[in-house]
Amino acid sequence: MEGGLPDLGFALCQKVKKSGYWDPRVEDHSFRIALNPYIVSSREFNQLEQIGSIVYKAYNNLDNELSMQASNQEIIRLKSLLNTGIDRRFRNVQYLRPQMPRIMKVDLVKDADDRFWVVEVDSVSKHGWGLTVLMNKELADHDKLRGICSVLIDWINGHKNESTLISASHEHFYLPEFKILQETLGRNGYFLRVKEEPILAPEITKAVIDIPSLYRSESKELELMLEAYRNGEMDCFLPPKPYLSSKLTLLAAMERSASLREKVPAMKRINKQFASEDYWDKFTQENGADHVLKRVVSSGSREIAFSYDKGWFTRLEKACNNPGNYLLQEAINSKEETFDWIDQDGAIRLADENYHCRYTAYYSDGELIDLRVIANQSMIVHGAVDSIQLPTTV
Repeated sequence: MEGGLPDLGFALCQKVKKSGYWDPRVEDHSFRIALNPYIVSSREFNQLEQIGSIVYKAYNNLDNELSMQASNQEIIRLKSLLNTGIDRRFRNVQYLRPQMPRIMKVDLVKDADDRFWVVEVDSVSKHGWGLTVLMNKELADHDKLRGICSVLIDWINGHKNESTLISASHEHFYLPEFKILQETLGRNGYFLRVKEEPILAPEITKAVIDIPSLYRSESKELELMLEAYRNGEMDCFLPPKPYLSSKLTLLAAMERSASLREKVPAMKRINKQFASEDYWDKFTQENGADHVLKRVVSSGSREIAFSYDKGWFTRLEKACNNPGNYLLQEAINSKEETFDWIDQDGAIRLADENYHCRYTAYYSDGELIDLRVIANQSMIVHGAVDSIQLPTTV
């Protein structure tokens, strides 16, 4: 943390309250706001820019490979692997044509030497956009990144204000964010429809932010939208390629890119041998003691466990019953930091605990356009009510 803008936290607290983001679910929707912003140093900025370029190139190459070599047996096997945990309705559509998302979301941690490590890539997620936009409003007089809205404005302009954001039933927790995004764009003269599920496909414009899985609409509605995408009749800001968010995709991209391997903690698919304590002991002797167990397609922090957690081996044994759905990643001991923060009543809380930061970088064509910093005492939980949100400036 460098410098400080002590009035920013209070202004942001009032802005969040006024936005309605915390209403009516303040108990599970609120968060702590840092008194000062996170100021990105030039060294950090250069690291983040380099990571964005490497990730984009590696994923773009993999997407091209999967889209253009359908008859190659190796590619067929890889597609079968990457379909693990993916909604069946998307499995064929996601490889139709090479097309990268306009915004890629990359989660990072920083070690004690201030080195960033990529821990996840979530290339089909629109979560966090509205909150990031809301925070950036208070940074108008300070140097900041290009911002998510600038990329969305280019998209909306290209489709003559005929764009729709679908809020699927499992995304309704994020609906306040989508509304913030819609209102911010609207004030600048750009119209984005926000349509809550259930939906009727004919009511949706031919330009959508994404095509999410739908659970409260008739099955034919999703099929109609995917058919429109298949026929080139629907354009997507985030194309329907859920495989791009699978940790198996990150592993496959690493296998093809030495540059990416230098930025990601070592990853390994598990097998039933890991259910043996003798095998696990041998593995840790060869690969280091600290690892994190992750589900290949994320379903929240409940699916994450560290090797030093109580009950670790029981969790590992359970995962070994379905090994294709889990992998191990070397655990990075993230740098501990302290932050003063403001609660939702406007009271200052002075730093008295150590926090671990999760850095969510948003990239467009490899360019860093936004950065969201979330601090929590847990290395697993990010975004809960006991998290501290930090606006960022450069």
